[in-house]
Amino acid sequence: MFSINVKESHLKFVFWNLKKQKKQISKLIKNSGIPSLLLNDVLDILIYTTSSLEEQKISKIHDYLNNLITLHQRGLFWRENEEKIRNIVL
Repeated sequence: MFSINVKESHLKFVFWNLKKQKKQISKLIKNSGIPSLLLNDVLDILIYTTSSLEEQKISKIHDYLNNLITLHQRGLFWRENEEKIRNIVL
């Protein structure tokens, strides 16, 4: 059975690790009407772990960078569309 021990693994660390392997996981999806993953295929996916404290630190860095990228993209969107937005508002 496939499970994640919440006490041993930081969930955000596992999330970022799986997200990094998105292409590999996408190749495993079977498209026969309803897309699905087979348990045996999922069990072959390697998730590298480290100490809980280090996982938490890595997760915080990923979250920080993700938020920073989002804020940068919003700022870029604002700068690119500033005149259009002003015309709509005013």
